[in-house]
Amino acid sequence: MSNFYFIMSKQTGEVIDVKGANPQPGTPLIAYPRKDTGTDDQLWALEPSTGGYFFIKSKHTGEVIDVQGANPQPGTTLIAYPQKSSGTDNQLWQLVPSPTVGYYFIKSKQTGEVIDVKGASPQPGTQLIAYPQKSSGTDNQLWQLVAVVS
Repeated sequence: MSNFYFIMSKQTGEVIDVKGANPQPGTPLIAYPRKDTGTDDQLWALEPSTGGYFFIKSKHTGEVIDVQGANPQPGTTLIAYPQKSSGTDNQLWQLVPSPTVGYYFIKSKQTGEVIDVKGASPQPGTQLIAYPQKSSGTDNQLWQLVAVVS
């Protein structure tokens, strides 16, 4: 894995972050201001799977973005969790271009829900959840991949 990205929210400019840089499996993912140093918990690689889906893998731990417990309920917390070898639909994501050029909805294979900044809160440290894609007011569901040059 050599291509890493900050995944930046259109709403706040914050990035997907492993809360507290905690290496424990099951750590919640949050939207947090991009750091200048010690950014491995904010860097992600897209590892292709089948059918246009990706595992989104943390540089920090090698864990992937996971819908906690494969819970299909809207509003389920997103966590960093070890990549599974089977039953992976809750760990597979598709980049769906939005009408706003350069931004994507990141859609779960399991539910079709997208990565969402909970409650559209601009507060740093806000939890990320899987939530149905909205038809308007979508800035908290839109993400841009910002490549890191190493």
